[in-house]
Amino acid sequence: MRGHDTTGNAARPATLAGSVRQIAAAVLMMIAAAPELARAQSTGDGASPPASAPITAPAATPSAAVPQPAPPPSAPAAAPAATPGPRLADGVEKLVRSADGLAARIDTLEKTVDRMQARDNELALQIAPIQAVAADAESLRADLAPKLDEVRTQIEKLGPPPADGAPPEAAAIAAERQRLNAAAAEIDGAIKTADLAQVRARQLVGRVQTLRQAIFTRDLMRRSPSPLTPSIWRDLGAALAIAQAQVRAIYADWTSAAHDVWPWVVGLIGSTVAFYLVLKRVIGRTIHARLAVEPGQPPSFLAKTSAAILTGPLRALPATAAGIIAYMGLDALGLVYLQFGSIALAALVAFIGYKLASSLTKAYLRPHQPEWRLLPVGDATALRLTVAVKAIAALYAVDSLLNETARVLYLPLPVSIVLTFLTSMVFAALLVLLARTPMPATIGKETVLRHVRVEVITLPLLAAAAVIVIAALTGYIALARYVAGQVVATGGALLVLVLLYLASRAIARSAPQPAPAPGPLPQPAEPQPEPGAGLTTDQRRIVAKATSVLIDLSLALAAVPVLLLSLGFSLPEVGRLMDRALFGFEVGGVQISLARIAAAAAIFLAILFVTRLAQRWFGETLRGTTHGDQGLANSVATGVGYAGFAIAVLVSVSYAGLDITNLAIVAGALSVGIGFGLQSIVNNFVSGLILLVERPIKVGDWIRVGASEGFVRRISVRSTEIETFDRASVILPNSELITGTVVNMTLRNAIGRLKIPVGVGYDSDPAEVERVLIAAARDCPQVARHPAPFVVFEAFGDSALLFSLRVYLSDVTKSLGAKTQIMTAILKGFRESGIEIPFPQSELNVRGIEGLRDALRALSGDDAMPDRSATASRASDAMSQDTPGLDIVPGPQRVGTRSLK
Repeated sequence: MRGHDTTGNAARPATLAGSVRQIAAAVLMMIAAAPELARAQSTGDGASPPASAPITAPAATPSAAVPQPAPPPSAPAAAPAATPGPRLADGVEKLVRSADGLAARIDTLEKTVDRMQARDNELALQIAPIQAVAADAESLRADLAPKLDEVRTQIEKLGPPPADGAPPEAAAIAAERQRLNAAAAEIDGAIKTADLAQVRARQLVGRVQTLRQAIFTRDLMRRSPSPLTPSIWRDLGAALAIAQAQVRAIYADWTSAAHDVWPWVVGLIGSTVAFYLVLKRVIGRTIHARLAVEPGQPPSFLAKTSAAILTGPLRALPATAAGIIAYMGLDALGLVYLQFGSIALAALVAFIGYKLASSLTKAYLRPHQPEWRLLPVGDATALRLTVAVKAIAALYAVDSLLNETARVLYLPLPVSIVLTFLTSMVFAALLVLLARTPMPATIGKETVLRHVRVEVITLPLLAAAAVIVIAALTGYIALARYVAGQVVATGGALLVLVLLYLASRAIARSAPQPAPAPGPLPQPAEPQPEPGAGLTTDQRRIVAKATSVLIDLSLALAAVPVLLLSLGFSLPEVGRLMDRALFGFEVGGVQISLARIAAAAAIFLAILFVTRLAQRWFGETLRGTTHGDQGLANSVATGVGYAGFAIAVLVSVSYAGLDITNLAIVAGALSVGIGFGLQSIVNNFVSGLILLVERPIKVGDWIRVGASEGFVRRISVRSTEIETFDRASVILPNSELITGTVVNMTLRNAIGRLKIPVGVGYDSDPAEVERVLIAAARDCPQVARHPAPFVVFEAFGDSALLFSLRVYLSDVTKSLGAKTQIMTAILKGFRESGIEIPFPQSELNVRGIEGLRDALRALSGDDAMPDRSATASRASDAMSQDTPGLDIVPGPQRVGTRSLK
């Protein structure tokens, strides 16, 4: 307590003394400036000092407390004292100072790279700090550039400096100009320092990559003594004896440390085993329930894929979790240390890798569950493939554990040579076994993999096995080990990617397919959304297809870093490559950013989606009103679609980084194309806009254009679709509808007139005929009451009195049904009233009646005529004469063959 009080009391007087000195200095400075202020007030000069040069308190020094004498009144005003540096804001000052820190950091990293240029692992660790310097430099430049623009804008507001021989500018303006120029110079220098640091960082990363490639090539192609050399095996025996002694020492030391906590170790092992058994039983039941299928109902492709993705990691979970718990428990007991800790960690990683590979293989091939198998292979082939893949995974795990043990124990080179040789030989044999397994001609029948021949897999496996054997026998141990590792890593990565690809294909194939219509509908209707779904079947298929495409793109994007990692690239290197690929790289001086392009595409799709929602809302709103017009709704929806599409294109192109002003070149080229070959397209496009705005033809109108007649179903940019009454679609260019003659039956409204001609006998009463026609028209519900139907006496026909019934229909599109109903009622009324509808009548005048009578009797088979052939010949002669013959003259009487008797 005493020390604490002494420190506090000592600090307080010092602080008070400093404050007193500052206050005294300020008071003395005000006293010294009093004569000047009084003189300025007496001369009427009340100008205040410029705001850019505020009065600051002097430093708390003894010399600062002494007042300076004021200059005499006749002396000219002294020039303002030069400030030691430009006054910058605190934030800007920190940014400027951080530029020097970047330069110091890159200097240190360059020295570190020079010192570690022969060690690959240390060089790999330097990539991340170097990239951090480049990122910080880019961020610093982005922060300082706006500040520099602000300072330059302030300098421009001061105007240009006075020319030579011109009157000097005010001292305050000159001082402010000097300060701003100095600040701009300092900020600009900091920006250039950041740019230089960024360039140096990129160059240093390239240098590190070059050094690492040289080290990799040197180590990979370094030739060791051949494993077939007898001296290698002689040295191996001595090395194994040394290793055995080291292992015994490590084990004795570990058991000695574990002796004190042996009950805890036993409890840890027991609890781990119990946890493993319980979790395995629970997951086993879950998987069994998930894979249960009803007899006669095989699972779908989507169910198979989802089961493989789900059950693969689940099968590996119990053993993996138990291993992690055991390792963490031993570490908590203090039994994971030094060499034993490194070996235990290597064993845990190898064990987890083996379990994951084994579980995924079983989930993918299903050797004992053929109904859930994804590949179209037999049971024997699936079992053989499973055994081979599990053996490869186990060999890779054992090899990694043995190599880590050899590294920890510092075993001599012959041990590594022999271990790599043995594992390489076994690995090559397993690859040959895997390649020789009977396989179908193609990989898959239900996906695009059906185009991939099995030779695409078997031939690389055989080639890899040959390379491994030859490299191991000739002493290139590192090359053999590298090829084996790449086969395992790349094969595992490809297996995972294929699983995910099959899942995406299953999603696409699970989209609902449109069911065939049972027959022609009386009126085509818009697709209705399914209950509770909100989307039509076609829309759901489109969404499923788009989802599948997005998943495929994501898989392609994820496959690149996975494959790069499997090929030996470090994580910082992969990150740098992906960063450059996604966020910017130059091609021919043009900066391309895949991320911005993807974001621009997403923005385009989002605006287009909002546009479609707006179209649907406008269409439903306008059609749902009392006086809703389908044509108006279609015109508004189409116009909104055009506007939304144009906005989406402009916004997405601008966000992608393309200057819209460059589109003028494209527009100029397009104008030339329009002048030469696109006149009709532009003509139809403009005509379509006229149709949408002027609306002489609307969707739903009944029109007649030449030989085509039907309902307008759609007006697009180039053409208009007309559906005829035969359910055929006629596509007409929009220009024909604008320049040609079009009969629109429903332009203003759906009211139309129907004319039904009727002929009755000459003995009919016209008043009764008119009554029957009017009654038939009034009985039809489609006939309008106003205007009322009426009858017109048209003419005296050759065979009948000609009338016509004129009616107005409230919906002319239903004219065929109304006409049928009215004509049926007319026929019924005529029959009830005894009104006859005559046949066409003619008057027959016959000359040479005797010969014709004989001929007709002969042709009719009369028994009074014994010689029919002679009679027929005579009748033919009589009928072929010029004078006798037949004259048919129209007349009011009905004449038939019976009138000749």
